[in-house]
Amino acid sequence: MSEITPVPSATVTLVRDSNGGVEVLMMQRRLKSVFVPGMYVFPGGAVDEQDHAPALYELCPQVSDEQASEILGIERGGLDYWVAAIRESFEEAGLLVAYDTDGKLLALDHAAAIERYRQHRRALNAGACTLLEILRKEHLTLAVDRLVYFSHWITPVSAPRRYDTRFFVAAAPPAQSPLHDNQETISHVWVRAADALARHHAGDFKMRFPTVRTLEEFADFANVESLINAMRIKRNIRVAGRPWMMRDIHKAIPDSNYELLDYSAIRLPTAFRFDRQFVVLNNKFIGEWGQPPINYFSREELFAVRDFLVGRGYAVVYNHFREKTRTDPILGVELDDAGIFGAEAHTYDLSDEYRRTNDIGERNRIQLSAYNQAAFVVAPQGGSCYLPAICRRNLVMLMRKGDYIDYRELGRVYGVSVDVFYEVPHLLAWLSQRL
Repeated sequence: MSEITPVPSATVTLVRDSNGGVEVLMMQRRLKSVFVPGMYVFPGGAVDEQDHAPALYELCPQVSDEQASEILGIERGGLDYWVAAIRESFEEAGLLVAYDTDGKLLALDHAAAIERYRQHRRALNAGACTLLEILRKEHLTLAVDRLVYFSHWITPVSAPRRYDTRFFVAAAPPAQSPLHDNQETISHVWVRAADALARHHAGDFKMRFPTVRTLEEFADFANVESLINAMRIKRNIRVAGRPWMMRDIHKAIPDSNYELLDYSAIRLPTAFRFDRQFVVLNNKFIGEWGQPPINYFSREELFAVRDFLVGRGYAVVYNHFREKTRTDPILGVELDDAGIFGAEAHTYDLSDEYRRTNDIGERNRIQLSAYNQAAFVVAPQGGSCYLPAICRRNLVMLMRKGDYIDYRELGRVYGVSVDVFYEVPHLLAWLSQRL
Protein backbone atom coordinates (compact mmCIF):
# COMPACT_ATOMS: atom_id res chain seq x y z
CA MET A 1 0.00 0.00 0.00
CA SER A 2 1.41 3.40 -0.97
CA GLU A 3 2.18 5.89 1.76
CA ILE A 4 -0.24 8.83 2.11
CA THR A 5 1.49 12.17 1.52
CA PRO A 6 0.94 14.55 4.47
CA VAL A 7 -0.96 17.75 3.68
CA PRO A 8 0.93 20.99 4.57
CA SER A 9 -0.98 22.54 7.47
CA ALA A 10 -0.75 25.19 10.17
CA THR A 11 -2.30 25.60 13.59
CA VAL A 12 -2.16 28.45 16.09
CA THR A 13 -2.42 28.20 19.86
CA LEU A 14 -4.14 31.41 20.98
CA VAL A 15 -3.41 32.32 24.59
CA ARG A 16 -4.47 34.99 27.09
CA ASP A 17 -3.70 35.97 30.68
CA SER A 18 -6.21 35.31 33.44
CA ASN A 19 -6.25 35.49 37.23
CA GLY A 20 -5.45 31.78 37.31
CA GLY A 21 -2.60 31.98 34.80
CA VAL A 22 -2.29 31.41 31.06
CA GLU A 23 -5.43 30.21 29.30
CA VAL A 24 -5.53 28.50 25.91
CA LEU A 25 -8.39 28.68 23.40
CA MET A 26 -9.63 25.19 22.55
CA MET A 27 -12.17 24.33 19.86
CA GLN A 28 -14.22 21.13 19.92
CA ARG A 29 -14.60 19.42 16.54
CA ARG A 30 -17.93 18.06 15.32
CA LEU A 31 -18.81 14.62 16.67
CA LYS A 32 -19.25 13.35 13.10
CA SER A 33 -16.02 14.82 11.71
CA VAL A 34 -13.99 12.43 9.58
CA PHE A 35 -10.80 13.59 11.28
CA VAL A 36 -10.53 13.54 15.12
CA PRO A 37 -14.31 13.74 15.81
CA GLY A 38 -15.31 15.34 19.11
CA MET A 39 -11.75 16.20 20.10
CA TYR A 40 -10.54 19.53 21.43
CA VAL A 41 -8.03 21.15 19.09
CA PHE A 42 -6.35 24.46 18.35
CA PRO A 43 -7.63 26.45 15.35
CA GLY A 44 -5.88 25.23 12.24
CA GLY A 45 -6.08 23.47 8.91
CA ALA A 46 -4.51 22.90 5.53
CA VAL A 47 -2.48 25.54 3.71
CA ASP A 48 -4.60 26.75 0.77
CA GLU A 49 -3.56 28.05 -2.61
CA GLN A 50 -4.91 31.49 -1.61
CA ASP A 51 -2.33 31.62 1.21
CA HIS A 52 0.43 31.83 -1.40
CA ALA A 53 -0.92 34.90 -3.27
CA PRO A 54 1.91 37.42 -3.94
CA ALA A 55 -0.51 40.27 -3.19
CA LEU A 56 -1.13 38.70 0.22
CA TYR A 57 2.61 38.57 0.90
CA GLU A 58 2.63 42.36 0.45
CA LEU A 59 0.22 42.61 3.37
CA CYS A 60 2.73 40.81 5.65
CA PRO A 61 5.37 43.57 5.94
CA GLN A 62 7.01 42.35 9.16
CA VAL A 63 8.15 38.93 7.87
CA SER A 64 9.34 38.02 4.37
CA ASP A 65 8.88 34.63 2.73
CA GLU A 66 12.66 34.18 2.80
CA GLN A 67 12.76 34.77 6.57
CA ALA A 68 9.78 32.51 7.22
CA SER A 69 11.19 29.74 5.03
CA GLU A 70 14.54 29.86 6.83
CA ILE A 71 12.78 29.50 10.19
CA LEU A 72 10.88 26.45 8.94
CA GLY A 73 13.91 24.98 7.19
CA ILE A 74 12.34 24.90 3.71
CA GLU A 75 13.37 26.50 0.43
CA ARG A 76 10.31 28.70 -0.16
CA GLY A 77 6.66 29.15 0.77
CA GLY A 78 7.29 29.45 4.49
CA LEU A 79 5.14 32.55 4.83
CA ASP A 80 2.16 30.52 3.60
CA TYR A 81 2.06 28.77 6.99
CA TRP A 82 1.84 32.05 8.91
CA VAL A 83 -0.95 33.23 6.60
CA ALA A 84 -2.80 29.92 6.87
CA ALA A 85 -2.64 29.98 10.67
CA ILE A 86 -4.18 33.47 10.78
CA ARG A 87 -6.82 32.59 8.19
CA GLU A 88 -7.80 29.41 10.04
CA SER A 89 -8.01 31.34 13.32
CA PHE A 90 -10.52 33.70 11.71
CA GLU A 91 -12.48 30.94 9.95
CA GLU A 92 -12.76 28.59 12.94
CA ALA A 93 -12.55 30.87 15.97
CA GLY A 94 -13.56 34.30 14.64
CA LEU A 95 -10.28 35.91 15.78
CA LEU A 96 -8.39 37.87 13.11
CA VAL A 97 -4.79 38.61 14.06
CA ALA A 98 -4.29 41.74 11.97
CA TYR A 99 -3.24 45.39 12.18
CA ASP A 100 -5.42 48.38 11.32
CA THR A 101 -4.20 51.48 9.52
CA ASP A 102 -2.77 52.87 12.79
CA GLY A 103 -0.65 49.76 13.29
CA LYS A 104 -2.79 48.55 16.20
CA LEU A 105 -4.26 45.09 16.58
CA LEU A 106 -7.72 44.94 15.05
CA ALA A 107 -10.40 45.77 17.62
CA LEU A 108 -13.97 44.53 17.25
CA ASP A 109 -15.44 46.39 20.19
CA HIS A 110 -18.74 47.73 18.89
CA ALA A 111 -21.81 46.11 17.37
CA ALA A 112 -21.41 47.42 13.81
CA ALA A 113 -17.82 46.15 13.50
CA ILE A 114 -18.70 42.80 15.06
CA GLU A 115 -21.54 42.27 12.61
CA ARG A 116 -19.44 43.39 9.61
CA TYR A 117 -16.69 40.91 10.40
CA ARG A 118 -19.24 38.21 11.13
CA GLN A 119 -20.41 38.64 7.53
CA HIS A 120 -16.79 38.59 6.28
CA ARG A 121 -16.18 35.35 8.13
CA ARG A 122 -19.36 33.76 6.80
CA ALA A 123 -18.41 34.69 3.23
CA LEU A 124 -14.85 33.38 3.72
CA ASN A 125 -16.09 30.04 5.05
CA ALA A 126 -18.57 29.78 2.16
CA GLY A 127 -15.85 30.44 -0.40
CA ALA A 128 -17.59 33.64 -1.52
CA CYS A 129 -14.50 35.77 -0.83
CA THR A 130 -10.83 35.43 0.04
CA LEU A 131 -8.82 36.65 2.99
CA LEU A 132 -7.01 39.01 0.63
CA GLU A 133 -10.30 40.65 -0.38
CA ILE A 134 -11.27 41.16 3.28
CA LEU A 135 -7.91 42.70 4.13
CA ARG A 136 -8.11 45.09 1.18
CA LYS A 137 -11.68 46.09 1.95
CA GLU A 138 -10.86 46.79 5.60
CA HIS A 139 -7.37 48.26 4.94
CA LEU A 140 -5.66 45.70 7.16
CA THR A 141 -2.29 43.95 7.22
CA LEU A 142 -1.66 40.55 8.77
CA ALA A 143 0.12 40.61 12.14
CA VAL A 144 2.47 37.79 11.19
CA ASP A 145 5.08 39.04 13.64
CA ARG A 146 2.67 38.18 16.48
CA LEU A 147 2.84 34.47 15.64
CA VAL A 148 5.80 32.53 17.03
CA TYR A 149 6.64 29.19 15.43
CA PHE A 150 7.55 26.54 18.00
CA SER A 151 6.74 23.01 16.88
CA HIS A 152 6.37 20.61 13.94
CA TRP A 153 4.26 17.44 13.89
CA ILE A 154 3.52 14.94 11.10
CA THR A 155 0.65 12.46 11.37
CA PRO A 156 1.91 8.82 11.57
CA VAL A 157 2.07 6.83 8.33
CA SER A 158 -0.76 4.49 9.39
CA ALA A 159 -3.36 7.27 9.71
CA PRO A 160 -6.15 7.54 7.07
CA ARG A 161 -5.45 11.28 6.81
CA ARG A 162 -2.01 12.78 7.28
CA TYR A 163 -0.98 16.37 8.01
CA ASP A 164 2.45 18.01 8.05
CA THR A 165 1.63 20.69 10.60
CA ARG A 166 3.54 23.72 11.81
CA PHE A 167 2.51 24.93 15.27
CA PHE A 168 2.42 28.62 16.21
CA VAL A 169 1.53 30.47 19.39
CA ALA A 170 0.11 34.00 19.64
CA ALA A 171 -1.57 36.22 22.18
CA ALA A 172 -5.26 36.46 21.32
CA PRO A 173 -6.34 39.94 20.12
CA PRO A 174 -7.62 41.53 23.35
CA ALA A 175 -10.51 43.42 21.79
CA GLN A 176 -12.03 40.44 19.98
CA SER A 177 -14.19 37.58 21.26
CA PRO A 178 -13.93 34.03 19.89
CA LEU A 179 -16.87 32.14 18.50
CA HIS A 180 -16.87 28.62 17.04
CA ASP A 181 -18.10 28.35 13.45
CA ASN A 182 -20.74 25.61 14.00
CA GLN A 183 -19.36 23.89 10.90
CA GLU A 184 -16.02 22.27 11.69
CA THR A 185 -16.31 23.09 15.40
CA ILE A 186 -19.29 22.99 17.76
CA SER A 187 -17.98 24.70 20.91
CA HIS A 188 -15.03 26.59 22.32
CA VAL A 189 -13.52 27.14 25.75
CA TRP A 190 -10.75 29.14 27.40
CA VAL A 191 -8.93 26.75 29.72
CA ARG A 192 -5.67 26.59 31.64
CA ALA A 193 -3.26 24.03 30.19
CA ALA A 194 -3.02 22.15 33.51
CA ASP A 195 -6.81 21.95 33.79
CA ALA A 196 -7.19 20.70 30.22
CA LEU A 197 -4.58 18.00 30.90
CA ALA A 198 -6.29 16.96 34.13
CA ARG A 199 -9.65 16.68 32.36
CA HIS A 200 -8.02 14.77 29.50
CA HIS A 201 -6.49 12.20 31.85
CA ALA A 202 -9.87 11.90 33.59
CA GLY A 203 -11.39 11.01 30.21
CA ASP A 204 -13.75 13.95 29.61
CA PHE A 205 -11.60 16.24 27.41
CA LYS A 206 -10.38 14.32 24.38
CA MET A 207 -7.22 15.59 22.68
CA ARG A 208 -4.68 14.31 20.18
CA PHE A 209 -1.11 13.47 21.17
CA PRO A 210 0.46 16.68 19.74
CA THR A 211 -2.15 18.80 21.53
CA VAL A 212 -1.42 17.10 24.84
CA ARG A 213 2.32 17.57 24.42
CA THR A 214 1.86 21.25 23.56
CA LEU A 215 -0.20 21.85 26.69
CA GLU A 216 2.38 20.01 28.78
CA GLU A 217 4.98 22.43 27.47
CA PHE A 218 2.78 25.47 28.21
CA ALA A 219 1.54 24.40 31.65
CA ASP A 220 4.38 25.82 33.76
CA PHE A 221 4.30 29.41 32.46
CA ALA A 222 2.83 32.11 34.70
CA ASN A 223 1.85 34.57 31.97
CA VAL A 224 1.58 35.00 28.22
CA GLU A 225 4.67 37.18 27.93
CA SER A 226 6.98 34.60 29.54
CA LEU A 227 5.44 31.80 27.46
CA ILE A 228 5.85 33.54 24.13
CA ASN A 229 9.34 34.78 24.99
CA ALA A 230 10.38 31.22 25.85
CA MET A 231 8.99 29.89 22.57
CA ARG A 232 10.76 32.66 20.67
CA ILE A 233 14.11 32.23 22.45
CA LYS A 234 14.32 28.50 21.87
CA ARG A 235 14.33 29.18 18.12
CA ASN A 236 17.22 31.63 18.21
CA ILE A 237 20.21 29.33 18.85
CA ARG A 238 22.24 28.84 15.65
CA VAL A 239 24.81 26.25 14.64
CA ALA A 240 27.25 27.02 11.84
CA GLY A 241 25.00 29.88 10.71
CA ARG A 242 21.85 27.75 10.60
CA PRO A 243 18.84 27.88 12.96
CA TRP A 244 18.92 25.36 15.80
CA MET A 245 15.60 24.38 17.34
CA MET A 246 16.32 24.37 21.06
CA ARG A 247 14.33 22.57 23.74
CA ASP A 248 14.66 22.00 27.47
CA ILE A 249 17.17 19.18 26.98
CA HIS A 250 19.70 21.66 25.57
CA LYS A 251 21.65 24.39 27.34
CA ALA A 252 21.86 27.90 25.90
CA ILE A 253 25.49 27.73 24.78
CA PRO A 254 26.98 30.78 23.00
CA ASP A 255 27.28 30.39 19.23
CA SER A 256 31.07 30.40 19.46
CA ASN A 257 30.99 27.18 21.49
CA TYR A 258 29.26 25.15 18.80
CA GLU A 259 31.25 22.98 16.43
CA LEU A 260 30.12 20.72 13.62
CA LEU A 261 31.89 17.58 14.81
CA ASP A 262 32.83 14.66 12.59
CA TYR A 263 33.64 11.31 14.20
CA SER A 264 32.97 9.25 11.08
CA ALA A 265 36.60 8.06 10.77
CA ILE A 266 36.67 6.18 14.12
CA ARG A 267 36.72 2.42 13.52
CA LEU A 268 38.10 0.22 16.30
CA PRO A 269 38.59 -3.55 16.18
CA THR A 270 35.52 -5.10 17.82
CA ALA A 271 34.46 -8.54 18.93
CA PHE A 272 31.37 -8.62 16.72
CA ARG A 273 31.81 -9.86 13.17
CA PHE A 274 28.87 -10.42 10.83
CA ASP A 275 28.51 -11.73 7.31
CA ARG A 276 25.89 -9.06 6.67
CA GLN A 277 25.28 -5.34 7.29
CA PHE A 278 24.19 -4.47 10.80
CA VAL A 279 21.91 -1.89 12.41
CA VAL A 280 22.62 -0.31 15.80
CA LEU A 281 19.56 -0.35 18.06
CA ASN A 282 19.83 2.12 20.95
CA ASN A 283 17.74 1.99 24.10
CA LYS A 284 17.53 4.06 27.29
CA PHE A 285 15.56 4.67 30.48
CA ILE A 286 12.64 7.09 30.57
CA GLY A 287 10.50 8.41 33.42
CA GLU A 288 6.83 8.96 32.59
CA TRP A 289 4.21 10.80 34.69
CA GLY A 290 5.98 10.20 37.99
CA GLN A 291 6.20 6.45 37.45
CA PRO A 292 9.37 4.38 37.98
CA PRO A 293 11.71 4.62 34.99
CA ILE A 294 11.25 2.06 32.22
CA ASN A 295 13.17 1.10 29.12
CA TYR A 296 12.24 3.25 26.14
CA PHE A 297 11.88 0.17 23.97
CA SER A 298 10.04 -2.43 26.06
CA ARG A 299 11.16 -6.05 26.09
CA GLU A 300 8.39 -6.99 23.66
CA GLU A 301 9.30 -4.13 21.34
CA LEU A 302 12.98 -5.13 21.39
CA PHE A 303 11.99 -8.63 20.26
CA ALA A 304 9.81 -7.15 17.50
CA VAL A 305 12.51 -4.82 16.18
CA ARG A 306 15.23 -7.49 16.41
CA ASP A 307 13.18 -10.13 14.60
CA PHE A 308 12.09 -7.70 11.91
CA LEU A 309 15.64 -6.51 11.13
CA VAL A 310 17.13 -10.02 11.16
CA GLY A 311 14.28 -11.17 8.94
CA ARG A 312 15.18 -8.43 6.47
CA GLY A 313 18.76 -9.61 6.28
CA TYR A 314 20.46 -7.34 8.84
CA ALA A 315 22.40 -8.11 11.98
CA VAL A 316 21.59 -6.07 15.11
CA VAL A 317 24.01 -4.48 17.58
CA TYR A 318 22.16 -3.49 20.76
CA ASN A 319 23.33 -0.47 22.74
CA HIS A 320 21.66 0.50 26.01
CA PHE A 321 22.57 4.14 26.27
CA ARG A 322 22.77 4.66 30.06
CA GLU A 323 26.14 3.47 31.38
CA LYS A 324 26.02 0.19 29.45
CA THR A 325 25.42 -1.93 32.55
CA ARG A 326 22.68 -4.29 33.64
CA THR A 327 21.65 -1.95 36.46
CA ASP A 328 21.20 1.77 36.14
CA PRO A 329 23.78 3.29 38.53
CA ILE A 330 21.63 6.28 39.42
CA LEU A 331 18.15 4.79 39.54
CA GLY A 332 19.04 1.25 40.53
CA VAL A 333 16.63 -0.14 37.93
CA GLU A 334 17.32 -3.56 36.44
CA LEU A 335 17.22 -3.72 32.65
CA ASP A 336 14.49 -5.84 31.12
CA ASP A 337 16.56 -6.75 28.08
CA ALA A 338 18.57 -9.77 29.21
CA GLY A 339 18.96 -12.60 26.72
CA ILE A 340 17.50 -10.75 23.73
CA PHE A 341 20.81 -9.89 22.06
CA GLY A 342 24.12 -11.71 21.87
CA ALA A 343 23.07 -15.32 22.23
CA GLU A 344 20.85 -15.19 19.15
CA ALA A 345 22.41 -15.44 15.68
CA HIS A 346 23.16 -12.15 13.93
CA THR A 347 22.92 -10.12 17.16
CA TYR A 348 25.39 -8.62 19.61
CA ASP A 349 24.99 -6.77 22.92
CA LEU A 350 27.42 -3.86 22.96
CA SER A 351 27.57 -3.97 26.76
CA ASP A 352 29.75 -7.08 26.32
CA GLU A 353 32.21 -4.90 24.42
CA TYR A 354 32.11 -2.19 27.08
CA ARG A 355 33.19 -4.68 29.75
CA ARG A 356 36.69 -4.62 28.29
CA THR A 357 37.31 -1.16 29.77
CA ASN A 358 36.11 1.21 32.48
CA ASP A 359 37.43 4.22 30.61
CA ILE A 360 34.47 6.39 29.47
CA GLY A 361 36.43 7.78 26.53
CA GLU A 362 37.23 4.30 25.29
CA ARG A 363 33.61 3.24 25.70
CA ASN A 364 32.54 6.23 23.64
CA ARG A 365 35.02 5.28 20.93
CA ILE A 366 33.59 1.76 20.89
CA GLN A 367 30.12 3.23 20.48
CA LEU A 368 31.25 5.59 17.72
CA SER A 369 32.98 2.73 15.93
CA ALA A 370 29.73 0.75 15.94
CA TYR A 371 27.80 3.70 14.50
CA ASN A 372 30.41 4.23 11.79
CA GLN A 373 30.06 0.66 10.58
CA ALA A 374 26.26 0.51 10.81
CA ALA A 375 23.86 0.70 7.87
CA PHE A 376 21.65 3.02 9.96
CA VAL A 377 20.63 3.55 13.58
CA VAL A 378 17.31 2.99 15.37
CA ALA A 379 17.19 5.13 18.51
CA PRO A 380 14.91 6.76 21.08
CA GLN A 381 14.70 10.54 21.22
CA GLY A 382 17.32 12.45 23.16
CA GLY A 383 21.04 12.11 23.54
CA SER A 384 21.28 8.76 21.79
CA CYS A 385 20.51 10.51 18.49
CA TYR A 386 23.40 12.96 18.48
CA LEU A 387 26.40 10.66 18.13
CA PRO A 388 24.89 8.77 15.16
CA ALA A 389 24.25 12.12 13.45
CA ILE A 390 27.82 13.22 14.13
CA CYS A 391 28.90 9.93 12.54
CA ARG A 392 26.71 10.82 9.53
CA ARG A 393 24.35 7.90 10.01
CA ASN A 394 20.67 8.07 9.10
CA LEU A 395 18.30 7.81 12.07
CA VAL A 396 14.98 6.07 12.59
CA MET A 397 13.71 7.52 15.87
CA LEU A 398 11.09 6.50 18.41
CA MET A 399 9.53 9.41 20.28
CA ARG A 400 7.39 9.16 23.40
CA LYS A 401 6.96 12.85 24.24
CA GLY A 402 7.70 16.33 22.95
CA ASP A 403 8.11 17.41 19.32
CA TYR A 404 10.77 16.41 16.85
CA ILE A 405 11.70 19.63 15.07
CA ASP A 406 14.99 19.57 17.04
CA TYR A 407 15.95 16.27 15.49
CA ARG A 408 14.88 17.19 11.96
CA GLU A 409 17.10 20.24 12.32
CA LEU A 410 19.90 18.04 13.66
CA GLY A 411 19.54 15.96 10.52
CA ARG A 412 19.66 19.01 8.29
CA VAL A 413 22.80 20.34 9.99
CA TYR A 414 24.64 17.03 9.67
CA GLY A 415 23.19 15.97 6.33
CA VAL A 416 21.38 12.83 7.49
CA SER A 417 17.75 11.72 7.37
CA VAL A 418 15.78 11.66 10.64
CA ASP A 419 12.45 9.81 10.43
CA VAL A 420 10.36 9.96 13.59
CA PHE A 421 7.60 7.69 14.89
CA TYR A 422 5.50 7.66 18.06
CA GLU A 423 4.75 3.93 18.15
CA VAL A 424 6.91 0.91 17.29
CA PRO A 425 4.28 -0.60 14.90
CA HIS A 426 4.38 2.63 12.88
CA LEU A 427 8.18 2.53 12.85
CA LEU A 428 8.23 -1.07 11.62
CA ALA A 429 5.51 -0.43 9.04
CA TRP A 430 7.59 2.39 7.59
CA LEU A 431 10.77 0.28 7.55
CA SER A 432 8.93 -2.58 5.86
CA GLN A 433 8.27 -0.30 2.88
CA ARG A 434 11.91 0.67 2.56
CA LEU A 435 14.00 -2.40 3.36
